Amino acid sequence: MGQIIAIFRHYHPIIAVYEKYALFLTIIYKVAISSEIESKMATINETITDVGDLKRELEDAKDNTVIFLDPDKTYDCTSDTTISVHASNVRVIGCEAQSAESENPKGGRAVIKGTGKLTFKGCTGLRIRGFFFRVRLVMNRCKDCKIEYSDFQYDAPGKNHVFYIEDSASNHIYNCKFHDKDNEGAFLIIRREKED
Repeated sequence: MGQIIAIFRHYHPIIAVYEKYALFLTIIYKVAISSEIESKMATINETITDVGDLKRELEDAKDNTVIFLDPDKTYDCTSDTTISVHASNVRVIGCEAQSAESENPKGGRAVIKGTGKLTFKGCTGLRIRGFFFRVRLVMNRCKDCKIEYSDFQYDAPGKNHVFYIEDSASNHIYNCKFHDKDNEGAFLIIRREKED
């Protein structure tokens, strides 16, 4: 079959030219599409300036939304805040864009800090990647969520748990670091899902 095509091309050079042109257009198209996807992914959401803004953005998100936060910025959580993400498979990324898919992101990471407690409630498939958490964090009634490549440190006076997972199932804590805790309380507490 290959010989027939070669002979056909030999007698009809316009076919070979067309194939080269089609291949060239395909490469241009693929480069344009990948650049467009990369530029969309790398766009930092400038409207988010604190945890209150993040709450509004996440609660209004559609399925498969990706939200990039500025890896050089601190987002304040000054009061207890509960975020219920109604969409599925939402991603919040706090590390540099070029590290967003890396197995070991390096460089800057967004900081969430404050005296308030940050609670994610009733989320499905939420993925949080590349943050410095300097706040108490709770996951309540969450399913198939993942927190990865994040750093936890909360050392306020009194008895404080850094990260509390309750009534949740099939969640993953992956490549995270817990450190420098001198007060009472645990780094991580997991309470199983209540049975009916």
